[in-house]
Amino acid sequence: MRALDKIRLRLRSLFRREHADAELDQEIQFHLDRQIEENIAAGMSPEGARYAAARAMGGVTQVEEQCRDARRVNLIDGVFMDFRLAVRTLRKDFTFTVVSGVTLALGIGATTAIFTVVNGVILRPLPFRDAERLVTLWQVNPNYHLPDTPAGAIRFSPGNYLDLRDRSRAFSEIGAFARGSYNLTGAGDPTRVTGGLVSASLFGMLGVRPALGRNFVYSDDRPEADRVVILSRSFWMERFGGDPRVVGRSLRLDDRSHTIIGVMPAFEFLSEDADVWLPIERKIAPENMQWRRSYYVGVIARLKPGVSIQQARQDTDRVVQEIRREHPDDFVKGGIAVPMFDHTVAGVRGLLLILFGAVVFVLLIACANVANLNLAHVGSRRREIAVRLALGAARWRVLRQLLTESLLLAVAGGAAGVIFAMWAVRVLLSLAPAEIPRAAEIHVDAQVLMFTLLAAAGAGIVFGLLPASTSLRGDVQEGLRESSRSTSDGPRARRLRSGLVICEVALALILMIGAGLMTESFRRASAVDPGFDPRGLITMRVPLSETKYPAIAAEAGFYRTLLDRVRGIAGGKSFGMVDGLPFGSGGFDNSFSIDGRPDPADGQLKTDIRRMDPGYFHTIGIPLLAGRNFDRNDRTGTRDVAIVSQSFARKYWPNENPVGKRLMVHFGNPELRPEIVGVAADVRNAFDAQPLECVYVPYPQGRHITDMYLVLRADADQATVVKAVRAAAQSIDSDQPVFRVRRMEEILSASLAARRFEMLLLGAFAALAAVLAAVGLYGVLGFTVQSRTREIGVRTALGASAGQVAGLVLRDAIRVASIGLTLGLAGAWALTRVLARLLFEVRPSDPGVFTAVSALLLIVSAAAAYIPARRAARVDPVTALRHE
Repeated sequence: MRALDKIRLRLRSLFRREHADAELDQEIQFHLDRQIEENIAAGMSPEGARYAAARAMGGVTQVEEQCRDARRVNLIDGVFMDFRLAVRTLRKDFTFTVVSGVTLALGIGATTAIFTVVNGVILRPLPFRDAERLVTLWQVNPNYHLPDTPAGAIRFSPGNYLDLRDRSRAFSEIGAFARGSYNLTGAGDPTRVTGGLVSASLFGMLGVRPALGRNFVYSDDRPEADRVVILSRSFWMERFGGDPRVVGRSLRLDDRSHTIIGVMPAFEFLSEDADVWLPIERKIAPENMQWRRSYYVGVIARLKPGVSIQQARQDTDRVVQEIRREHPDDFVKGGIAVPMFDHTVAGVRGLLLILFGAVVFVLLIACANVANLNLAHVGSRRREIAVRLALGAARWRVLRQLLTESLLLAVAGGAAGVIFAMWAVRVLLSLAPAEIPRAAEIHVDAQVLMFTLLAAAGAGIVFGLLPASTSLRGDVQEGLRESSRSTSDGPRARRLRSGLVICEVALALILMIGAGLMTESFRRASAVDPGFDPRGLITMRVPLSETKYPAIAAEAGFYRTLLDRVRGIAGGKSFGMVDGLPFGSGGFDNSFSIDGRPDPADGQLKTDIRRMDPGYFHTIGIPLLAGRNFDRNDRTGTRDVAIVSQSFARKYWPNENPVGKRLMVHFGNPELRPEIVGVAADVRNAFDAQPLECVYVPYPQGRHITDMYLVLRADADQATVVKAVRAAAQSIDSDQPVFRVRRMEEILSASLAARRFEMLLLGAFAALAAVLAAVGLYGVLGFTVQSRTREIGVRTALGASAGQVAGLVLRDAIRVASIGLTLGLAGAWALTRVLARLLFEVRPSDPGVFTAVSALLLIVSAAAAYIPARRAARVDPVTALRHE
């Protein structure tokens, strides 16, 4: 091929629109002829001139640029033309547009809503300075297992924290935090506030600065320092109305004045909700800061530059091992370091990823549904497409037009999906349990909108490309021969349509089985006997000021007087007190020994200790199985006594009666040495937890704890009785708050909040998937009946009954649904294993759930086939054959 022909072909390849070919050829020829003439005038031979023109690409560069500009302009014009035609087409087929748009809006909206939660909780980094270098530090004790922490991980004791701070080498900064609660008095009604105890370094290490005032400094965190406090933003707004002049004012906590030095901005710190923040070493007594066997101090550290998390783990373990050698009575086994981000999201990461996977299934089902609708829509336009191809339109040009329609529909569905997602996120947050961390950071942002755009574009391509490519593979002549009423298509399109419905049914079944497992798990958990009678039971918290009641005798005197007074309240049926409610907070775990038995080699025994008065068991409804209850003679100065739970007795005395045995509870000096005088029935701290192994001691004995719960049953109006109790407490001490008044039934319901949330979300997704799958099956069968109208008419004319015709359609439906169910059962058998951690007394392969859900989906599929089957049975053979 000659060089000039190569140039011509190259330039023509830049611009292929047919109507521009003539102008392009003229422009190319003009430039090349002029270049050849100039070369000949310069003394070249004709052959040399042509060769030089071929090599002189600069002579055609201008033409290439002009061609590119023309192509760009024409491409933009073509896109606008495709867009206008797509709008007209979608407006013309209004039903298809609305149904497809709503389906996509639901699929994309649900996916966007869950992605918004996933993005806010586990994708976005923590809102702290250089958050990727922050770690949480833990001690390891195999006798402990706290929720949402590494196995055996416990917090530090105050003394161990101080040693870790002074000896570690892997961290540039180390901070500590703990929780407390204090009586707030001196302004209005007395109340109880939650306090966050922090080291002076903590907020600076996190990069959190007060919105008003100043942060803690090291001189504030000393036993001899003035008492100072920083307010949380919510408490500042609630108590002081957002007054900017609050800095410098006083706040009275536990009858001691504290100077307000700052107000923190709104931020979430490891799900710790605090009303006020105080310096930890100033608040905790100096002698208690050296205590080694009370594990309540959380530790956060910042890695030094160049230090890896593995090196941090080794350094933490080294320090804890040194402490263990120096203090052999401390039974910690080592230390670990965990990235702060991983610890923050550990409790919800698995659940959110499961929910996101489930909602992606919903989006795939929605895409398959719209693809099926689009197949029918494109199938009804076969004659139109055949005419365009016969008139010379390129197949890629028709494909681009069809994809433009799909993308336009997807973008509209995505826009509606964003609106739906904004509403859905608010609903999710209102239903979400309190355990969801970083809830304040969950909102629709630019990253979420980008995800929605990509999801919409992907959905448009997925449900648009298959129908479009299928329609373009048909024979043009066959398409031209079809009538304008015809909606028939080839076997390839029928197989594709059935395949999409099979995928929908399979995905819907997987989601429905997952939802069924969660529903059964929730049912079984909520049916568990809590071990007491919650009906009509009222609880309220009655905490005392440690300043006013510094000793156990003063504490016991107040509570005894309070109980004496509330027993005389009209309408009160029974009353009792305990320091830790079932399904709630309070109580404490403690090490103990059994008299006459050696301690285990790996450390001392541990159990829950609950202090109570004699009326507690009767009021809450816990039966006594052996021995006796406490009485008023069990008080300080008399012999120590205890009642143990049935699980505790069964574990340590499996074949004998524990009454009369003696324990040693290691409170400190002096230790409590109670004799077991009774065995109480088991109670639980959660529906899905094992019965609580517990030791009950009478509240005048044992450890000094200035925080008790009053439980009561009343015959009269509960609000009136609660008001009388509050008045009785304040008649003893006018600064005494009675707060957190709750019905026990509310507490039990709140304990199931996480399971209820999981069940509702998976159930909603499964229901949506089932509806979409049923709509998809209905659409396929409806189109099949319409495309086989002539065949049905012939069968009816030859004597087929209405039942036989309806059975023909139903058989197609059952066949497609059965294949989908088979694939779905196999998929569910494999995928539901990821739910194992969330289930309670239900196996991931529970045959009852699998059978019931499969039968339900089969019934839904049969119901979806009913209307098309009925329509087929009513086809008039004369009318059907006349149209043909």
